Amino acid sequence: MTYNNNNNTPQSKTESKFYPLRMEEHLKACRELNSTQRAVYYYLQILGSDGSWMNFTAQDIQDIAADLGISKRTLYSALKVLGQLGWIEYNKPTGAYLVSFQQTRSF
Repeated sequence: MTYNNNNNTPQSKTESKFYPLRMEEHLKACRELNSTQRAVYYYLQILGSDGSWMNFTAQDIQDIAADLGISKRTLYSALKVLGQLGWIEYNKPTGAYLVSFQQTRSF
């Protein structure tokens, strides 16, 4: 399922945003992240390609985990590590996520 970042409503595949993955970014992800963390990061990178904060409901989390073939616990664990390593930002008061890599990290 793909989410519209403004209100987390599903979009059709033709309405989805396109994120151009750069080779340097992919190689850095391969060096720093395990395969699950990388999958979660790329998934969020596509969802957050417009740079907006993403709020996920419990159902969204369940859907994302199912899309990636992982448990919700594994998804939350990957999100935590991605935040600790600076690949994403987490706003604790709002529970929103922001993919910060393209804006703040250099290759």
